[in-house]
Amino acid sequence: MNGDPIEIRTNVYVAGIKQEVVVDSGSIILVVPSSICTTCKQKKPYYHPSKSMSYVDCDSDNCKLPTSKCKFFRESGKDTCSIEIKYLDQTRIEAVMVNDQFSFGENSEQVVVPFGAITSQVGGHPLKYGILGMGNTCETCPTTPLDQIFKETNITRSFALWLDSGYSGVLTLGDLDPEYCSGSLKYTPMVNIEKIHYGVLPKSAKVVNEKTGKGLVLTSKDFGDTIVDTGSSYTLLASDGFNALVTFLGKFCSEELCGGKNSFLDGYCYNYPEDYFEDFPSIKFTMLGEAEITISPNDYIVNSLQNGVTFKCFGIRESPLNNKSIIGLSWLRNSYVIFDKEHNRIGFGKKKSTYNQSKFIRININPDVNYISQNSSTINHHVETSKSLEICKIRELQPLDGNQFELNLSNSLTFDNCSLDSKPKSTVNIKNSIMKTKFSKIEGECKFEFDQEKQFSWISNNGTEYSFYQATIKNLSHQKMSNIILSTMDDIGFTLSMSKEYHNNTHQSTITLPNTSDVISPDETYRWLFMTKSKSPLSFSIVSGGVCSK
Repeated sequence: MNGDPIEIRTNVYVAGIKQEVVVDSGSIILVVPSSICTTCKQKKPYYHPSKSMSYVDCDSDNCKLPTSKCKFFRESGKDTCSIEIKYLDQTRIEAVMVNDQFSFGENSEQVVVPFGAITSQVGGHPLKYGILGMGNTCETCPTTPLDQIFKETNITRSFALWLDSGYSGVLTLGDLDPEYCSGSLKYTPMVNIEKIHYGVLPKSAKVVNEKTGKGLVLTSKDFGDTIVDTGSSYTLLASDGFNALVTFLGKFCSEELCGGKNSFLDGYCYNYPEDYFEDFPSIKFTMLGEAEITISPNDYIVNSLQNGVTFKCFGIRESPLNNKSIIGLSWLRNSYVIFDKEHNRIGFGKKKSTYNQSKFIRININPDVNYISQNSSTINHHVETSKSLEICKIRELQPLDGNQFELNLSNSLTFDNCSLDSKPKSTVNIKNSIMKTKFSKIEGECKFEFDQEKQFSWISNNGTEYSFYQATIKNLSHQKMSNIILSTMDDIGFTLSMSKEYHNNTHQSTITLPNTSDVISPDETYRWLFMTKSKSPLSFSIVSGGVCSK
């Protein structure tokens, strides 16, 4: 891979034609310029259909994106599925959806995938490259090229990135290869956010001044929902976390350089001396499972070369998304990151300073190959083989559609592995009977159904097993429902998408809807997660059966 502070790129082959594309784990569509595009600015050659190309029909399952539309296309002579994508800088592209051949390497076996062939590009800043979406395929999404390769071969469903400080590196498909990782690799559960995004569960981010010992600790609530996105150049923090971090880092700035008006911390770039940020603190970002990354000032302060002058830019910005953070390239440099879709987890480790180029050999993808990797650096474009390293199989988490994630980590846990759960489903129903209420008035009777289902397990360093459950509350009434309060005396470590409070005097935990999602609409199912050391489903009591209102 090659890259810069804006994006990381690799080469792929579409209908046998090499295309340089941005590696974007935050999207799901492959888009490349087509030969009929007269406004495209990418380097040629452009995509030209192969003899086996076919257009995606408007009623196809691959034409159900929010951006999909049915439009007459002169070259097909009929109404054909197309997509329109708008970017924040007002760039707008139109693409016709087609099925054609795709591969990660020139000598690799090709698979047929749906993708967008760009026919028009206007406004904003012209796209210099195509985009390779590597997010999660959802029920109403076209199958991504990555998932199609996993489907048609026996390659382990994972991909990894090895990135150096200059945004160059290696993209690998398949099993973990220790060649790229220095020391141990630690994992955190992979959470689906908004169906297509890879999410992690933050515990904290510690920013400490080594000279004074004073520091800042950002909690999971400061991050909100946290997405890992290789298509985002900067890391975007939710407002609370960003404001706290900027206030703390401002103490390291002098008024003349990065303080005051038009501050460096506000997004302005300046040609600071190289040694100016030596005393700035590192950021240690820890996730559930003790996976962590340490971001040095050299990583979160990025260089931008303009007219021969190197400018320093703050690689962290305030997220425009409500209560959501995005871990972008500025926090992933000098790391080895593996997106393990096979075991529903993301691993983080320190990258090795070099990798062994002599290991690369040419092979073809076929059903007998269980591992491939793609090195698209300027050095070579070969494929690599490796022995399988399988740790466990787990059941995939169901997407938590529409939920605002709120973490409440009440204890510190260390998870290093996961265990096979052969019988994941265990459901318990709680009848709607109000045992005790804290409310003076309840308008009508709220009917709901409660289920809990085991998803996967983790084993800590001391051998303790922790189980993750998905619970659902389905509103069976014809009115909006709020103020549901559940109680349990069983062990419950933390909750995701519900608020938890532990009462020492009664040894009970009460579970309530968070402020960000305090209403469940009629016939809506609200999903949330909890963790426990219990071997069986937990017993819950209903403190409040909810308030129903129009």
